[in-house]
Amino acid sequence: MADIEYNQDSMFYLDIDQIPDLVIQKCSGLKIEMKAAAASAAIGCMKDGRTQTHATPGGVEYGSAITFHCPAGNEGSQQKITDWYKECHATSFSGGASKSREKRYTATLFVYDGNGNVGAEYEIQDLFPTNLTQTDQLGVDKPGEMAMDIVECGFTKLLRKI
Repeated sequence: MADIEYNQDSMFYLDIDQIPDLVIQKCSGLKIEMKAAAASAAIGCMKDGRTQTHATPGGVEYGSAITFHCPAGNEGSQQKITDWYKECHATSFSGGASKSREKRYTATLFVYDGNGNVGAEYEIQDLFPTNLTQTDQLGVDKPGEMAMDIVECGFTKLLRKI
């Protein structure tokens, strides 16, 4: 049997500057896609009518947003998320100043394998909150369900380090 340990979707940690120990239920949206040039079409024909193809690496396409869900709360790291969002956006409908330029953070997403070792590491630069959706539905038919904050963030650069 091969000595391979695969990364687990359920084992990750998102470390955001100024917001330590954030509890996150799920995280999505990161994307790094290597485009192939001339991968689907023949580049020529050879003896006996055989066609020749050739795929070469093309450009790299990156996502520009990450979304994460975290338990709603007004203490510790959960409160820091709300404060960060408020600082990055105008305080009224008529506009106004914000601290969005100075409140861009660097984050690191660690994905662990089954043994708890880092199997992948992504560095996210210039991270800033673009949308914060707080619990939109409360009901007595939802006993035991955790109220969640859904945070959408934009960023300018994504690097896979491991």
